[in-house]
Amino acid sequence: MRHIWLSVVMSAFLLVGVSKGAEALIVIDSTTDAFTVGNLQVFGNNQASGTGQNYEVLKFSPSGNNSIGTAFDGSSAGGGFVNDQAPHGDVKVADLWSHLNTNGITSARYIVFGFDVNQNDCENDSSASVDCVDITDLVITLTNGSLVQTFTLGGETVRVFELNGEGSSRAEARFLIDMGYDFMQTYSAISTAEFKIQATHSGANAGFEEYFLSSAFTADANKTVTPEPISLILFGSGLAGILLKRRSKK
Repeated sequence: MRHIWLSVVMSAFLLVGVSKGAEALIVIDSTTDAFTVGNLQVFGNNQASGTGQNYEVLKFSPSGNNSIGTAFDGSSAGGGFVNDQAPHGDVKVADLWSHLNTNGITSARYIVFGFDVNQNDCENDSSASVDCVDITDLVITLTNGSLVQTFTLGGETVRVFELNGEGSSRAEARFLIDMGYDFMQTYSAISTAEFKIQATHSGANAGFEEYFLSSAFTADANKTVTPEPISLILFGSGLAGILLKRRSKK
């Protein structure tokens, strides 16, 4: 019986692995969606951010009649890139830190960027009743000396639907990165560390898409910190030791 159970578990594991590997398109069409894509976590969203809580890091649309385009923070037309229309140009880690600090965040392991869709249709289909855009590539990089952290979609494509109305300036998706350490305690307003965000969109036909650091989303993500596995093991061992000690006294 034990061998049969193990076979079922292994079969389920293999099926999950195959389906995940074969999945080429991640769809965000609901505010309850939540996926791990590459080493990013992606969520649907309809929560608005208050005045001053968003810091634009990248804003662009394909040039001319193109429906596909690539840009990075501070990019200008040329070399296969289109203009970044975000007001902050080439963003630095110190800029991100200052924005979060201004909004009262003093500790943050998780950093969250909002993504706002502004399209007229989906897949260039003018008859479509819903609007969307495909993010075929997204790379977020932080470089601090020899430490380079890169966050990507792992080769997947994320299709984000217009959930909150065209031109609402309200994010349809959230992209969460796990720094693995306290971002606010590691950096400061004078840090020299570099930040870069680069994205490729397809199926675009209308307005600009925007990525922005959200202090509100970041604060939400850091409210509940999940204990590390080793902490849970130590905690469990401690409880077992206490119970064993009490039992021995009896």
